[in-house]
Amino acid sequence: QASRGNPFDATLSVEENVEKIKVEVSELHEIDHMRFKELRGNLPAVHAGFRAFVEVGFRQPRLLHYMKYKSNLDCVGFDVVKANVLVAKELGFDAHVHNMADENTPLPSFPPKSIIVCYHMLEHIPDPRVGLKKIYDAMVDKTSVFHVEIPCESAPKTLANPNLDAGHLYNFAPGELVEMAREVGFTVHYSKYGYSMEIGYFDALVLSKMDSGEANVEGTVVSNTITSTTTTYNMALDRDLTRYGKLNA
Repeated sequence: QASRGNPFDATLSVEENVEKIKVEVSELHEIDHMRFKELRGNLPAVHAGFRAFVEVGFRQPRLLHYMKYKSNLDCVGFDVVKANVLVAKELGFDAHVHNMADENTPLPSFPPKSIIVCYHMLEHIPDPRVGLKKIYDAMVDKTSVFHVEIPCESAPKTLANPNLDAGHLYNFAPGELVEMAREVGFTVHYSKYGYSMEIGYFDALVLSKMDSGEANVEGTVVSNTITSTTTTYNMALDRDLTRYGKLNA
């Protein structure tokens, strides 16, 4: 998990690091545009009245910064790198050190009605099911939604040959994350196998703890048939972020 990068420069003071990272987190990357658009467009009807935004494995608190200042949601972040958390706290975020590979230490319970996101972190732990189960257990209600994304690197590599140069300890095959999520207990509302020039091939899911066939808060029955798409993104065309700031509008 620590191999995902560390924005903390050991040659600078904490104050200097904070000032440096303030600039780096002030604008979202184009991949963030895509993710917020995807999440907003595929929320189950339980999305009414979100109260919190939780990012697991934030590294740089870019999304926490955006959601804190562009929405009225309480924002919470977890990361394995102590320096990342230290800088995030200095920037005013509610950030906590947590090792997602440690199956014996649960995550603190997330606030009810949370949007939880976890992008390109699960491949950095030996058994992604451990991370998924920890997130599942931390979701205390059925009105929270979990958006997760992982790279698919099974070809030309084999599943036994992860991309260790990038610190990846697990190689996902397309569709494998869906099966893991269901195994843990999640209901899958949306699944996508896509490609972007920035991150390559990837799987993205929108999940919740709602039971299939159960009526949600808006009265719609949750189906066990997921929406599934395969998409190639032209990132330069996906820049309009103004609609995505207030996800609970």
